[in-house]
Amino acid sequence: MQAGQQSKKALALADDGIALYKSGRFSDAQRTFQTAVRFGREESLPFQQMCELLNHLAVVHICLSKYLDAESNLKEAFALLDRPGAAEAPGYKLIRSVCLSTLANLQYVHNRYGQMEEGLNEAIELLESENHLIYAGEMVWQIAVLRHEQAMLEEGTETVNRLEQMFKKLTDNPPDNNTRAYRDEACCGWPRFAFGWDEKPYFHNVENESAVKISMLRAGFSQALAEAKKHCQHGLSICSDVEREPLFYLARLLAIKSDLSRDSDERTKADNLACDAAQIAERLYGAKHPAVAGYLLKMVGAKVFTEQRSCYEQFVKQAMEILENSFGERHYSTARALIMSSDFMALKGMNAQTLEEREALIKRGLDTLSDIFEQTHPDVVKAEVSLAEIYRATGRLDEAEELLKCAVSKLEGQAEAVQLLLNIRRTLVNFYLRLGRDDELLESLQEQKRLIATLTMTKPQRVGRMMELAYDYSSITKFDEAEKLLKEGLSLCVDGDDWYRAFVMKLAQLYADSDREKEARDILSTITLAEGNSANALQERFKVASILCVFDPEEAMRRAQEVFDIACENLPECAQPFGFAAALLIEEFLRTDRLDDAYRVSNVLMTHKDSMGLMGITSIPVFLRGIAAAFAEKRDKRAEMMYEKAVEAAHDVSGFQPEVLEYTLGDCAEFYVNINQGDKAQKILKRLAELRIHLYGEKNLEYAGTLLGLSAILHEMRRTAEADGFSARAVSILEDLDAEADLLIKALELRTVILRAQNRHMDANAAEKRKKELIDLKKENAR
Repeated sequence: MQAGQQSKKALALADDGIALYKSGRFSDAQRTFQTAVRFGREESLPFQQMCELLNHLAVVHICLSKYLDAESNLKEAFALLDRPGAAEAPGYKLIRSVCLSTLANLQYVHNRYGQMEEGLNEAIELLESENHLIYAGEMVWQIAVLRHEQAMLEEGTETVNRLEQMFKKLTDNPPDNNTRAYRDEACCGWPRFAFGWDEKPYFHNVENESAVKISMLRAGFSQALAEAKKHCQHGLSICSDVEREPLFYLARLLAIKSDLSRDSDERTKADNLACDAAQIAERLYGAKHPAVAGYLLKMVGAKVFTEQRSCYEQFVKQAMEILENSFGERHYSTARALIMSSDFMALKGMNAQTLEEREALIKRGLDTLSDIFEQTHPDVVKAEVSLAEIYRATGRLDEAEELLKCAVSKLEGQAEAVQLLLNIRRTLVNFYLRLGRDDELLESLQEQKRLIATLTMTKPQRVGRMMELAYDYSSITKFDEAEKLLKEGLSLCVDGDDWYRAFVMKLAQLYADSDREKEARDILSTITLAEGNSANALQERFKVASILCVFDPEEAMRRAQEVFDIACENLPECAQPFGFAAALLIEEFLRTDRLDDAYRVSNVLMTHKDSMGLMGITSIPVFLRGIAAAFAEKRDKRAEMMYEKAVEAAHDVSGFQPEVLEYTLGDCAEFYVNINQGDKAQKILKRLAELRIHLYGEKNLEYAGTLLGLSAILHEMRRTAEADGFSARAVSILEDLDAEADLLIKALELRTVILRAQNRHMDANAAEKRKKELIDLKKENAR
């Protein structure tokens, strides 16, 4: 091939590579760009064209998670741009700004936000000097994204204002060739522009295209949901006024609107919007493009939010197939999707096989992420936290705690990971709460309080965290601490804010819970309840009923029954108030000995359980257990049936709340013991022992106690050999744990009886001797 022909071939291959890239054929695009670069080197193309080809190759390498290769491509390009005299050559500023944009993309992936912003600002300066305002606007957009991720709302709003002024200049002096950058949804939504990447604009004038972009950004920087929705709807309205559907903007805006609907608890609406966004993305990119996989996973999140747990697997499988076919397994997006699919699998429950499968998925994803990122990268940390949850659920508590503590230490000082840090610290709080480790729990809560007060975050984020922490303090009856947080949070809100009413309600509830009737009633008198039968309106009415229940049970029950009946007619949208009202009704019916009414409500609840939220279905076994206990006390024959239903319901939610299954099995076993159903009791206790060893490990008092109970029942049933084995393990565990003397003495008493029943008198004497040693030691310590 002659030199001139080879030069033309290199540039033609670049165009082919861009077309392949946009169609999702990334490996083919990589090979095409590599050939173009090789031809360019052989032909010694002018540095501008050579940098153009190297930039294309860097783009596809970033997309394929080949970050070292991308860095090498860009180093070569910048070396050419830094040669003497290059800055005076035609096209220098544009090609340098394009390479700076790609470098910023690489730095964004690695969370190097400081270097990213420095490069973007240089690119903006270069582009503005050449009057490439459309391209400069894309760089300003990326700075706005950076501000949003750093929760710098004021600075972000200033950046959006800056972009708006830039767009105004464009409107006043529109370019001859109106274009828009290609937004690379396969790689962080990064803008690709110039040198063959540009797309045709959706709108005939720059003004409307710019207004849609501004609406998207304003929605992200709004500190109130109503305002965010308003901006989002404005963007959608502009999109509806053009003949050619602006599919990119529609998909993005609908996805944003779906998130906003979830935040305001409009569950069905959020699901419908997420489905619409996925369908539009498929029309835009084609069914096999990885951008579609992202929208599918967002749709799964919305379906989980509406509790459509049965249909998530097909969409996760579809997304995984798209990603694996596009990128292979050793890729950032595939790795994240593996971990996300493991999290969704929690919906299947907490059986050993599911936990094993989830652990394997997380480790596959973590292996890839650890290979391509630094160990402090937030995505690596998130994967480790998911693994810690599996370790906790399978009783590997030391490993779980170590992973969580390590995750916290990795994120400290990362401004862009503040919310992730607080999420993990709260996971640690719940970890200590479940294990009854009060000292570590209080220390963690105090540190969480300090961080919420001092770290940089938006006002909605801060007040949300304060509400969350107030709830945690209330749950351990630290009402003074909770009250301080609620009052401080309320001072940050103004009447009309999304959070204002929530803080007022929570403060009234706290006063009710701490027997401060006057203060609770005073606050309630300031509230004008929302009208209508939306989920939010019903939820607010339920909260008032819940507060009144402490002082005026009859009025509270009337209100709760009204909420329950209306919510039942509007499921699944009103699943949350439906579940809460049911809880209040059942609790009060049990307290007032109206068992048939409690039973009636539970039947309605079970009929609609598939429409309820996670919190609702987790509460069902608790309700059923309470009704079963009340029936048992009255010697009602329905008691056994209710305990069986409670165990079944608890098993269904064991993937989320394993302790619910634990408590339910314990109560059920006690019921069977009390009615002399030893065989049924020992079967339940064996299930409980298996669960506790998964939750807490073998060296645990709860597990040892279960073994002792099982030993006693089996001994009564004259299954002495089994009783012997369980009692021996229980005593061994208690000795290893240096358990309290009273507990160990009782265990040795049972052990002695079991041994003598087997005529193992020497072993029985040894156990008796050990028991006497403990009794003597106890007496000595008491002196």
